[in-house]
Formats: sequence, C-alpha cells, structure tokens
Amino acid sequence: LLWLSEVVPATVADEKPASIADTGLPANVVHVLDLGVVVPAVLLTGWWLRTGRPWGYVLAGVFFVKLTSIGLAVLAMILWMSAEGEPVVAVEVAVFSAVTLANAALGVVYLRAIDRPTGEREPRSGATTGG
Repeated sequence: LLWLSEVVPATVADEKPASIADTGLPANVVHVLDLGVVVPAVLLTGWWLRTGRPWGYVLAGVFFVKLTSIGLAVLAMILWMSAEGEPVVAVEVAVFSAVTLANAALGVVYLRAIDRPTGEREPRSGATTGG
C-alpha cells in the first residue's frame, strides 16, 4: 500500500513518482519487484494456506524469513539516514517497524507449530553422558 500510494497518483497524473524523478529511470525497481513478484507470491501463499495446500506451509516459512529480513534492512537504512541528517517519514518508520515485528512474531509461532516427525527423540535435559 505504501508503494501504491506513490505510484497510483503519479500514474493518474501521467508523471514519474517523486522517488525516481531525478534518477532518469522509467520505474523504481523495488516497486516493480515488490508489486509484481513479492505481493502476488505472498497472496498466493496465503490462499494456499487457507486451502490447506502443502506449498502454502513451505512458502509461509520462506516469506516470514524474507519479510522479516527485508524489514530489518529497511529499518537499518532508516536509522542510518536519520543519523546522517536525512529526513525520515514517521509513518514509514511505524509501518516498517510494525510489519517487521509482526512477521518475526508470526515466524516464531510458525516454527513452534511445526511438529517433529514421529519417532524422533526429545532432546535430553541436563548434561549428556557420552555413550
């Protein structure tokens, strides 16, 4: 939604979005990859999860890691920009913080919900005796 809030008004006005106006590029590569690849893949994964398809469970784990790591990278970039005196948008900080935290928390819930295969032993508590 953050990308669309920039892309849609610029498209309607038949001009380049402000974030790439000075670059000379026809489009923002991040917008293209996120809106053209990541968002549809995440939506497909959600649909597969809702319908109980196995690939939904596989891709959910992949996307929890991907979205959390991207969120952390964006937050680090925002922190760096702020330290260098560049202006940062508080709404973007709040959105990326919330999304990153939610993905990390859901990723932990996801991992904890994975059952061990039957026959696998529980880890022993305490010191092990080498034998």
